Amino acid sequence: MEVHENIAQPSSSIGMESPTLAPNPPVQDHTTTSTGTTASPSLTFKGDLIILPNPLARISPTCASIADPSQHTLHLFADASFPGHNWHKGPSTPSAPAGAAVFWKPWPCIDPADLWHSRAFQILACHNPRQAELFAVVAALETATLLAHLMPDLRWVTVFSDCQDVMNTLAAAEGSYPSALDRLVKRAFEACGSLRDERDIRVAVCWCPGHVGILGNEKADEFSKEIRRYNFRHLVPEEQPTRVSGYEIPFKYLERARRGHWWKDEADFEWTANMPRKRFYPVAVSRGCDEEACEEAYDDEAYDEAYEDKDYEDEDCDDKTYDDGNYDGTYDDEDYNYDADDEFSDDEFSDDELSDDDASATLSLYSYSSATQSQTTKRKRSAPDLPEYPCKRQRTGRLEHGIN
Repeated sequence: MEVHENIAQPSSSIGMESPTLAPNPPVQDHTTTSTGTTASPSLTFKGDLIILPNPLARISPTCASIADPSQHTLHLFADASFPGHNWHKGPSTPSAPAGAAVFWKPWPCIDPADLWHSRAFQILACHNPRQAELFAVVAALETATLLAHLMPDLRWVTVFSDCQDVMNTLAAAEGSYPSALDRLVKRAFEACGSLRDERDIRVAVCWCPGHVGILGNEKADEFSKEIRRYNFRHLVPEEQPTRVSGYEIPFKYLERARRGHWWKDEADFEWTANMPRKRFYPVAVSRGCDEEACEEAYDDEAYDEAYEDKDYEDEDCDDKTYDDGNYDGTYDDEDYNYDADDEFSDDEFSDDELSDDDASATLSLYSYSSATQSQTTKRKRSAPDLPEYPCKRQRTGRLEHGIN
């Protein structure tokens, strides 16, 4: 493959000279074919494959990230994430899928607060990161073919990818026969040809430097990594496919996964979580949960066993720590019934006499008392058989809640 210095048509409003990848010149083939046999035509990528030097390569994607959506141009950012760093580990599996994401700004703008739209995929049977990046570019090109039906004035489509191997793979495949092409490469050729032939739309696949603060690329990179963390067992099959397969994840299911919601699987009618790789401790169950499921989710037996102690009973308190040799069986109310609010009684301070420091200390004390009272109330509701203050009997002037 040779790189020819040509003047490429700009993918946006910026015009510059760019090295455009082109296939090797066709070799004269003098082989003869039998009479009556028609050779299948070779495929060509009907678009521009552009790789600019690093300083210049940032200009076009940066402008596309901050520009408003237009009815004439469409910019898409594609990125992928592969499980692990070892390429020889094996293909992606349902338990460790690869992820791909596509971001773009639609026209007309639906929500001015959020200009970006996106698509996310989980990829199975993907052998290396290059193949995952190629799938992301194919998904972006096919997304452009769908958006072209909604944008009749569309004339330019630009796909940005931070993987140069994708452009090299597409350029090396030019001139090959359809039967010899990879399935993903063939899909890319067909999507680009559909845009060019049917709607006269100019397509360009450009290299975009990754991890340099370009907004569109950063969004696609983060989204492709996030989509890999969730297990959508109702959308992605559990069996490993024989070839590269991508499964799109709808946005509503992604929102459920982000919130950690549970739902009832219609296949086997069992309660399942959408993120089995993470353990959940939900504060509330779903609305469809019955009372028995709630009792199982909030079982108090473990709490009762944790706080079970014979020293809670007042009659059998034999703790020698609080043993007093002069103890006569009676208690002094001033020593035992300690009340922290006595330090700030109405007789000693009034609202007008409190300074800023005293008010701050009083507020902290009230906040502490409220939190302690809330904890005590929560213990009462969860374990009604426990005493009001789950601590050993106090015989000194310390707080009764056992908090030093």
